Amino acid sequence: RHMQPAPNAVPWLAAIFVAAPAVTAVGNFVLYRLGFPHAGDFLTDYLSPTTIVASFALFMLLAGLMGDGWPARHPRAARIVTFGGVASFGVYLIHPMILEALPQIVGWTATTGIPAITLPSIILLVFVLSLIVTAFIQRVPGLRQLV
Repeated sequence: RHMQPAPNAVPWLAAIFVAAPAVTAVGNFVLYRLGFPHAGDFLTDYLSPTTIVASFALFMLLAGLMGDGWPARHPRAARIVTFGGVASFGVYLIHPMILEALPQIVGWTATTGIPAITLPSIILLVFVLSLIVTAFIQRVPGLRQLV
């Protein structure tokens, strides 16, 4: 049996997915300003509460969208979501390397400047770069099976 949220839950799931990184950024900023510069690491960890909540909200949001005939009504958007599903494992594998190299390349960390701005910027940049690298690797015949 498929998990599918109630139709009125979809806007809430989207809001939760958007709010979770914002809560992470603001929480990191507050902890840093209170004199706990490394306490914010808890909020940016893979198993942090906000990461888990955002992941669950996105999963349920996509399950709700894909389960109610949405792909037939919006074929272009469905192809994008399908590509995202296929690319997600590659993004998962590639993003730690980009995340590790990014501070040396651009000089940003989660606590550089105003974390409420830099943290979402880093998240978006790492995601986009990981997606580009994954898409490239998927087009190389010998490497395709890796991602």
